[in-house]
Amino acid sequence: MLDTILTFNEWYALHDGNLTDDDGDPLTDITCNICHGEGDYKCPCCHDGKDECPNCDGDGYITDAYDHEYKCKHCNGSGEIDCENCNGSGYIDCENCNGSGKITAKTQAEKIYKKQLQIDMRRAKRWKQCN
Repeated sequence: MLDTILTFNEWYALHDGNLTDDDGDPLTDITCNICHGEGDYKCPCCHDGKDECPNCDGDGYITDAYDHEYKCKHCNGSGEIDCENCNGSGYIDCENCNGSGKITAKTQAEKIYKKQLQIDMRRAKRWKQCN
């Protein structure tokens, strides 16, 4: 039974150079599978960083109860506002690789560590219940 839980850095130091992927190959930096090495990807919430203005429904103007038209103050009459998700850039920094386009061997190792830690914690819980 495990008495001490190692921190990731302690665990990594013990295994450095001997960590392998699921195929048994040594861990190396790899291209991010989410952004395909770009570091960012197109925002799924908008069209090139712009959203339809919710105040005027994209018209740019608001009609009052007396049928008078006024330029929408929210979008300044354009009918569009910057997307809140990407701040108007049209792209999102990839969280999977922190915008680098690469998944480092250490990041991959951290995922292995977390997965193993969960398995060990479940085993410890079951062992405790049985004794």
